[in-house]
Amino acid sequence: MGYSYTMSGRLCCDVCGAAGARKIRCPSGYCQSIAQCPTCRKDPAKQARIAKSHEHCAEYHARFVAEEAEKARKLAAGLYVLASALTYRETHVHVLFRNQAGAYVGYYMPAELYGNRLPNAYPTPDDFAALGPITPAPSDFNHKEIAA
Repeated sequence: MGYSYTMSGRLCCDVCGAAGARKIRCPSGYCQSIAQCPTCRKDPAKQARIAKSHEHCAEYHARFVAEEAEKARKLAAGLYVLASALTYRETHVHVLFRNQAGAYVGYYMPAELYGNRLPNAYPTPDDFAALGPITPAPSDFNHKEIAA
């Protein structure tokens, strides 16, 4: 989501639309700052509604930090982690995994295998292989035979 500005460049309030707002950070630093005008910042009912929208931010931020730490640990250990995926021939997915040096390795896997929710945010090829068949694939998405 972006911010709205007047033609003269003044920031508009995300709550009421009035010009002259300023950005107020999420208490946990997790989500995008909200633009608020002085009137809305003083309104207890509006502040309660805004506070409610941030009630899970600390939890989500902690989860994000843990996932990023897991990714860093795996990359430091020389593992490849999930980077990107592309549907391939309707029933399969071409999945790219990236290592710390930025090198990629690719695998094909059934779409239902890729669709499984894995317990970690940055799965490795071994995580998918433990659930079903994966086969080596190119390390990029240059599928010339599909275009034909």
